[in-house]
Amino acid sequence: MFPDRFSVELGSGEALNEMITGTNWPSKGVRNERLKESAEIIRRLLEGQLVTFHGHVHIQNARLFTLPEHPPPLFCCALTEKTAAWAGGWADGLLTTAGNINEVINKKERFENAGGKGKPVYAQFAFSYANSRDEAIEGAYDQWRSNLIGKDKLDDLATPEEFDQASDKISREEVEEKIDIFTNMEDIIEQAYEYLRAGVRKIILHNVNTNQEQFIEDFRRHYIKFYKKTSDRVHT
Repeated sequence: MFPDRFSVELGSGEALNEMITGTNWPSKGVRNERLKESAEIIRRLLEGQLVTFHGHVHIQNARLFTLPEHPPPLFCCALTEKTAAWAGGWADGLLTTAGNINEVINKKERFENAGGKGKPVYAQFAFSYANSRDEAIEGAYDQWRSNLIGKDKLDDLATPEEFDQASDKISREEVEEKIDIFTNMEDIIEQAYEYLRAGVRKIILHNVNTNQEQFIEDFRRHYIKFYKKTSDRVHT
């Protein structure tokens, strides 16, 4: 359906999405092992092999009979430098978060130095955009304040109620300080371009606010100027 435009981004998971299976929630180390096994299985299936595998993941005599002309690249989602380095040896590319520019550069370098040299790096640039700063802050507070809980705790929250409880004491002031707030599309474009100049191949723009129609329309109006700077390397 999307030849040469589709990629698979694999992550170690979050309890909220996976504990509905009724199994125990494993440690980060075990989840990484499971992730790497899954990538190996997916690659073999995409090559048309008959696959049997028993590890953290179990699969018996599996085969894909409809194969892509060009198998999609398997990226690893990594939030930390440690995970980025671990992914360098097996992933076809890296997907990470676009925060402080130096942090992005460090994760990219760790990935490349551990076997990922020449492989693409994508970054998700999250922010809250609205016409006024107050609207943008309120949207981020409503939709995204739980993201400030901390990655070490976030992965293990298993229900929406646990998310609400964990984020209950996060203030609007903390949200304003730690989440990028924008009221001007030009500022978003300029910051996104910084990541591209640092060697990131593609930027995924993630407006955490709910006013997506407005964001898309405002982006459309600025697209020509944006395109001239970034070619086809920035996607919403």
